[in-house]
Amino acid sequence: MIHNYNVQLMKWSPQSSHKKLHKNHAKNQIIRYEKLLRSGRGLCLPKIDDGRKHAAVFVLFLEEYEKLRLLFIRRSLNANKHSGEWAFPGGAREAEDQNFLETAYRETHEELGILKPEIQYWGPLEPVVTLGSGYTVWPFTGLLHHKPKLIPSPLEVSEVSFIPIDVFNQKEKYRDITIQRGKDLQSTVAFTHKGKVIWGATARILNQIFKVDNPFVHWSKEV
Repeated sequence: MIHNYNVQLMKWSPQSSHKKLHKNHAKNQIIRYEKLLRSGRGLCLPKIDDGRKHAAVFVLFLEEYEKLRLLFIRRSLNANKHSGEWAFPGGAREAEDQNFLETAYRETHEELGILKPEIQYWGPLEPVVTLGSGYTVWPFTGLLHHKPKLIPSPLEVSEVSFIPIDVFNQKEKYRDITIQRGKDLQSTVAFTHKGKVIWGATARILNQIFKVDNPFVHWSKEV
């Protein structure tokens, strides 16, 4: 007797396989960078009444479309300082801020409407100094639990972008640029992506995260 069986073979889909690999890649990146950035929690923060001008920013990661991304804002063209520049959300400390982390939370909410519970705080990075405005900027890192409903302040933010972190490890994305400080010309390294140029203090904050993966980049400490 011959039996006829309907055998249905599961068709392998390269698209679904790649999607799973990409998702796992993003998850592994989150684990890696969370471990790296939480290690900075022992960083000592100075007293906020040391007479210097201080500011704080939030370096926020987000997993979206199977990629880990960083949140950037473009400063309003009408801003008093750093107008039109790409940066992390944040701003100057105010008298009611109990510490610099609270400054980062407050400024991020004021600029983008992101609430404190929407951020999983990881840890601080080393401060950087902006020579143009003379601020000591304290960077803090964290993960957005989900893509928030952004409410950009039109007075402070002209554009928002989520840039995949993988592009920061591409050598062709880096440029040497020259800027003018008064009568002096200074050379520094900038990051470029789809017409965006990220340089100065923001680029040096990025260097703290990605310098291990970028031995070809020689970052300026002065800009």
